[in-house]
This record gives sequence, structure tokens and C-alpha cells, in this order.
Amino acid sequence: MPPSLPFLLGTAELPLAELHAARLDGELVGVGDRFSPTDIARTVDLRGARELRALALVPRLPAGLVVERRTAAWLHGAWAAPPAPLELCLRSDHRVRVGPNVAWTVRQAVLRPDELLLVRGVLSTTPLRTALDLLRLQPDGRFDRRHRSAVVTLLLMQPRGRERAEAVLHRSPHLPHKQRALDRLGALEL
Repeated sequence: MPPSLPFLLGTAELPLAELHAARLDGELVGVGDRFSPTDIARTVDLRGARELRALALVPRLPAGLVVERRTAAWLHGAWAAPPAPLELCLRSDHRVRVGPNVAWTVRQAVLRPDELLLVRGVLSTTPLRTALDLLRLQPDGRFDRRHRSAVVTLLLMQPRGRERAEAVLHRSPHLPHKQRALDRLGALEL
């Protein structure tokens, strides 16, 4: 029986030039900064695609941090490519020592257990929390078509996404940028 390829390939398996050549030949597809054989990438469903993206993130993530905002949107399939730098957060009830790195930005956040999702060892904000963070935290001049599209996609991943997002915002009295998020949410076409 011939050996099978792993789900994801990186420079540990093949030189970068060969990986890109195989991608150009249609034998591999890019998954973040890794590559997957096309037959695997084509046959996975939404959940499987999320797991492939999580596996691509694992080697790049410091332990104990949570994937959030655009990075979480990419993990959930609502953003085209992982942002550079990765957007991560540290749960306010955890203590993790992470040195500065140009590969990621880190902020501290209060996260409830129901706002977290574990995918193949990667801790991420849920689609609803990710949509709310994009609505609240992206500055006005930088909340563009891609952000609106990602928020709509994330909200459509669950039943009554808009109503659930509005409910979370209304029951959080001291949430920073709450009104900005409500205004943006009201302007979305779902």
C-alpha cells in the first residue's frame, strides 16, 4: 500500500517552491500558510473545512490564546485568508505569558464559556461572538465590504443570527462600542 499524504503539507514535508508548483498545477490548494491535496480539500464539508483551517493554525499559535475577530472569521469560513498579523486574545481569567511577536496581535477579553469553540486544538470565539466583535471593534474607517460580508456569513451560520446578536447587545449594558455595533447590525441586509 503506497504511503498517503497528510491532510496538510508544509515546508517540513516539501520545499516551498515545490508546494507552490503543485498548487499551480492544481494538485494542492492553499489553507492558510499550509497546503492540502485537492481531493481532500474538495471532499470536506463546512465542518471539515473548519478543521483543516484549524490544523493550519496550530503550529502558529501560542498556547493558551484564543483566535478572534478576522482570524476566527477565517477559521469559520467567513474571511478569505488568515489576516496578518493573526488576531488573538487572552481570556481575562487566564494567565499566559506571551512575548511580543509580529505574527500576532493580542488583547485581553472577557469571554464566557458559551462564546468559545474548540476546533482541533484551536480555541476560537464562536461565530456569533466573532460577528459581534467585528461589528464592535473594527474602527469606522476600516469597516468595509469584506467586514460586512463576514458578519453576514457568520450570522447566517446559526438560526436567527441577527436576533441573537441584537439580544446579546441589548443585555450587555456596559459593552464598549455597543451603539456602533447596533447601528452596523441594523444596516446589514440579511
